[in-house]
Amino acid sequence: MIGAAISTSIALIVYNIGRVLFVWHVYKMHPFTRQQFIILMLTFTTLITSYFISYLPFNNWQLIILKGFIFFVLFIAPIYFFNLENESLQF
Repeated sequence: MIGAAISTSIALIVYNIGRVLFVWHVYKMHPFTRQQFIILMLTFTTLITSYFISYLPFNNWQLIILKGFIFFVLFIAPIYFFNLENESLQF
């Protein structure tokens, strides 16, 4: 069943890339902005940091608090303070 999952993932990725290229070529529009790619990099940085923090020798409560703090510092604060999403200021 892993082969079916891999082939479905590849088909969806190719289809979505084709759709984005079609919209970009025909309508001269791109659905993404530079800020969204920065948010995506912040997401991966936060996920990788949280993954490696799990191996620190703390108990579970300390890890939960530490991961929450890391999530706020690496993800929420940059989005809010650098105004990466306009909708975050409406909240």
